[in-house]
Amino acid sequence: MAILQALTNQGRVVGGHLASGSVLSGHGGLTIQHPRNPFKRHKLNAETVLEWEALSTREGVTGVMGQAAAKAALPGMIGKAVGAGLEASMKSGRTVRVSWADGKQSIIELPEKLFMVFSVLLEGQQVVTDTSAQAESSEPSRRSRA
Repeated sequence: MAILQALTNQGRVVGGHLASGSVLSGHGGLTIQHPRNPFKRHKLNAETVLEWEALSTREGVTGVMGQAAAKAALPGMIGKAVGAGLEASMKSGRTVRVSWADGKQSIIELPEKLFMVFSVLLEGQQVVTDTSAQAESSEPSRRSRA
């Protein structure tokens, strides 16, 4: 799923308010398509977002399970290559916590390009905590190994 999101430049709401919604670019900024009503969209802008912070993106159970399944299902080097591809796709992008102006919160996963747009649009609403500072400091070291 992460590969599809990166290719289509879409993010997704993984928890909280608007869970399962898609984050889309266009229409003069970023919007979240409502999970049950495709015609209803919520804007991501300075008026609707009170604050946001980058979260640490640790490799989850899904990434480990996907790699193991690929290595088991596909023989030899092909399985290892697909497993490595799954690992890279699970690590691409960023996860943010958004606090909405109405008091609700959402956890959103964004591909790298969409995160850049998000961070520029909402630069004044970013909150830097110890956790988000650690997430930011770990990103350059991960890129240098790639």
